[in-house]
Amino acid sequence: MSDAQHLRSAGLKKTLAEARLLLDYAVSRGIVKDTSIITAIIDLEAKLASGSGPEHSDIEAFLTAYNTLSDITGGCPASR
Repeated sequence: MSDAQHLRSAGLKKTLAEARLLLDYAVSRGIVKDTSIITAIIDLEAKLASGSGPEHSDIEAFLTAYNTLSDITGGCPASR
């Protein structure tokens, strides 16, 4: 893996961790109505955990889900 790929992967993992906190917050409050948000985050977690690189479409779905989740939660972290 090149240095650039490693940096992208680290950034994606950090964003994924933030998305998981937002998802946990939103689900615990019943404000996630679109299951595609949950699916996109869980699918990317599984692919990264298994060591398989996500496809471009996986990353696009994740980013769409993350942006939607940020909008509906106001970016509120799970610790609030």
